[in-house]
Amino acid sequence: MKQAVSCLLLVCLMATLALPAAASGYRVDPKRIYANNGTNDFWWSHTRCAALPGQGQDGAPAILCTASKDLNDNHTDVFYDIAYTISTDLGDNWTPYTVIPQYNWKTLPNGYMGMLIDPVPVYHAATGNVLLLGMAQSYDANYAKKQTYPAYAVYDQATGAWSADWQLFDWSQDFGHAGSSYPYIDERTGKVQWPIHSITGSGALQVVIASFDGTTLTYESISGTVPNTGAHGNRSGIEASLTEFGGEYFLTSRDDTNNRLAKSADGIVWQPAVDLLWEDGTPVSGSMNTQMHWITRPDGLYLVYTRQDAVNSDVFRYRAPLWMAEVNPVTLRLKKETERNVMPNTTDRAQLGNFGTLNVTPELSIVTSNEWKSLQPNSTIVSRIWWNRSLLGSWPLDETAGTTAADTSGAGHDGSITGAVPGTEGRFGAALSFTEAGDHVNLGHPTDGSFDFGVAQDFSVSAWIKTSHTGSIQYIVNKGDTNGSFWLRFEADGSLRFLLDYGSTFDAVQSAASFADDRWHHVVGAADRDAGLQLYVDGALVAQSSAMPGGSISSALPLTIGSDSALTLKGLIDEVKLYNYVLDELEVLGLGGVAGSWSFDEPAAGSGIVTANAVSDYEYGMLLNGAARSSAGKSGGAVQFSGSGQFVKLGDPDSGAYDFGTDRDFSLTSWFKTDVSGTPRYIINKGDTNASYALRIESNDTIRFWLDYGSTADVVQSTRAYADGKWHHVAAVADRDTGLRLYVDGILVGENASLTGGNISNKLSLTVGHNSSSTLNGLIDEVRLYRYALTEEEAVEISQH
Repeated sequence: MKQAVSCLLLVCLMATLALPAAASGYRVDPKRIYANNGTNDFWWSHTRCAALPGQGQDGAPAILCTASKDLNDNHTDVFYDIAYTISTDLGDNWTPYTVIPQYNWKTLPNGYMGMLIDPVPVYHAATGNVLLLGMAQSYDANYAKKQTYPAYAVYDQATGAWSADWQLFDWSQDFGHAGSSYPYIDERTGKVQWPIHSITGSGALQVVIASFDGTTLTYESISGTVPNTGAHGNRSGIEASLTEFGGEYFLTSRDDTNNRLAKSADGIVWQPAVDLLWEDGTPVSGSMNTQMHWITRPDGLYLVYTRQDAVNSDVFRYRAPLWMAEVNPVTLRLKKETERNVMPNTTDRAQLGNFGTLNVTPELSIVTSNEWKSLQPNSTIVSRIWWNRSLLGSWPLDETAGTTAADTSGAGHDGSITGAVPGTEGRFGAALSFTEAGDHVNLGHPTDGSFDFGVAQDFSVSAWIKTSHTGSIQYIVNKGDTNGSFWLRFEADGSLRFLLDYGSTFDAVQSAASFADDRWHHVVGAADRDAGLQLYVDGALVAQSSAMPGGSISSALPLTIGSDSALTLKGLIDEVKLYNYVLDELEVLGLGGVAGSWSFDEPAAGSGIVTANAVSDYEYGMLLNGAARSSAGKSGGAVQFSGSGQFVKLGDPDSGAYDFGTDRDFSLTSWFKTDVSGTPRYIINKGDTNASYALRIESNDTIRFWLDYGSTADVVQSTRAYADGKWHHVAAVADRDTGLRLYVDGILVGENASLTGGNISNKLSLTVGHNSSSTLNGLIDEVRLYRYALTEEEAVEISQH
């Protein structure tokens, strides 16, 4: 079973890449904090945020974000209410959007009505207030856009109140485009340096210097014009973002043809803007006509931007996903090897280009956006970038020969195999077999101390294991000895234990059940040095402890897999990973091989078209074409299909989590109920006749699972019919080496051991209920997608729950 897929869904995004110089790794954690539940006939846009120091839990900053309302009226860039939301726990939870009632349309100096739009909230440390900087866009009676004026409002942090009205900024020009423009606030002087385009028809971008007393923003001076912003008049040089790094100033500039960057030694005299390029001088293709914003770190300058890629050919102006890379501050070119996807495409394939960035703390930055022109679900998305949370090492143990266990995290911590036999069939690809005393993998003791966690550092360790042995202790992962160590192991009775040894005291958690049953199990030990230890087995929390005597667990001994100095596991180990933070439940599920899980348990009333993916805060499903919620599911809710085009769209993640190429194993499971015969009816489908996999009920009411490679296909089909009006559980298993298996209600009803093989990956959405033409008439519940081949025991067990 060749299936070396070592990351999944958000886990792919969270996994650490080795970055040069400025950042050795970071975790990206996208989260949907709002979705239209079907009651709103508008969408929110331009979500951007400010950090309020000391206003959150435990003295952390609170995060205040604003958004603009775009009515569903087919007008371009016409905005109405401004609303805000606040998080006091670094983005885990958010208040509902609250409209600021006093901010409305009003008559502007040119005689037209207008509104403050494209706002950017920024915290002003000298006054403790928040400036909401944007522009007043005027419109004629037919909503055609007229002139724009720099404008602002104020949030008083002490009282939690917004200013009585928004107001125009009195500066040296009549008009100005300041929407979506990020200022730089000099904390030494309190001066606000705000990029504003003067709308003269020549791409005239300048930086205004203003003072702010907590209530009024006062014009003081203006920089020289930034040369070479582009040749598209008032569309060149808009939506600029300004920052300071290393004593120099850096500016982004949007242009219809090529987005650009500029720099200045003093923020007054600017060097000519240059096209956005990679360090090798090649263009960043498709980075145009969309804003770019900075994330500035003490040790690196980062840019968030859009560009053309294989994953976004269908997205207008390539305005999704959002990418981030480090910028060379000398050449203003992007370092390609540092690029990360920081906000993936959404299920709805919506534009994400009206976005924002913010440094919340030294350890946390965020990127924010909305699914623009997406009435439902119109998600508001916050991608948290945790700079100090890293994947320290990842050892798939997929080697088929040799004595080296490769570290695929990019950190370079390859291990040395002693005794253990590579190439044994694993949970994913190959695994290591441990049979003799002393068999182990030595992963070393890095000089940077990255495998040592001292007295306070949180960490997690993850592994897949399989053994039937009992009667002795068996180590899975170990570092240290009785003077200081951490380890994950089997006890003599087959239970699992995770322990931190401080010498004279220790902290430990242990499962009640035995898992030495000759089946694959996924185990995670997570150490929160303040809150306690957690032990997960197969995605379930089986033990936890909050009593922590504490102490140091650092040692100069190597990290090992399979053994300590004397006690060796007798069995198989696969996919070992080590993190320097506490994995959450969603990450644990993802590492456990669940690519997606949709229970359809949202309430039948008032929940709109969105259905949650239980293993992701980001991925979601959409009930389309009249697919309806039903309370009559096998377990809780279900989806009702009436046979005429209804379906659930589950998306096609950028990570490739729902695609399995030519050789990756996978499994599909679902409950279904129908009593309608006569035509093919799809339960699950991804792809078309060029490349796909599908599970459906045939016209004779039998069940068929197939992999379609275009000109050939592999198929397995039941002989019995199941359109009997009863609930049935189906599990379709694709082992790309040994064949296809089909289970109904836990019984093997078909298998095919002679596979032709081919590629089934495609860019189409995973769907439930139909393909392009054939729709189920009945109910579907509890759909799951696994990135491994279920065993017969597992298929039976799932059907019984």
